[in-house]
Amino acid sequence: MGMEACTSQAREDVGPMTTRNPKQITAPVSRVLERLEGVREVPSGWEARCPAHDDNHASLSVCCGDDGRALLKCHAGCGFLDIVQALGLRKTD
Repeated sequence: MGMEACTSQAREDVGPMTTRNPKQITAPVSRVLERLEGVREVPSGWEARCPAHDDNHASLSVCCGDDGRALLKCHAGCGFLDIVQALGLRKTD
């Protein structure tokens, strides 16, 4: 299992990104959450300060996909790979 960018669109390589249980804590989700600052639980999963930019409020959304992947979305516009690299992780972690 690994990580993916949050999206509601189906992708050929990973299929649809759905979240029946967005607060499930899998190994990939745990690896992401333990590296973030300002984490707080929200109905859709978690919010935190994005490590890829100078974030003063929680602009990063984290949730668990149906396949156990950590789904990440920066609402300020940071790219998925930039976020993963700032966390010191790889997409496959």
